[in-house]
Amino acid sequence: MDNRYFSYNCPPLMQDKRYLTDYVKNSTYEQYIRNKNNIYNSWDYKRFLQNTALETINESYKTAIKQNTCKVNCVSKLSKLY
Repeated sequence: MDNRYFSYNCPPLMQDKRYLTDYVKNSTYEQYIRNKNNIYNSWDYKRFLQNTALETINESYKTAIKQNTCKVNCVSKLSKLY
């Protein structure tokens, strides 16, 4: 595991991408989506998912990127060494 940038809150570099797992139950995530979009029955929820699938996927992707990337300016650190 490579985590030399731990002090910058960077995730470790892993081959299996375990750091992308959020460990939230599927039912909890579904309830979050329903509450966020004021959906109260299963038929409306199914229709919502069908109509907004790409937006939901993109939102999940952006959240994963935001939570699992860091901004380390290696150039400025190297310039201080020389």
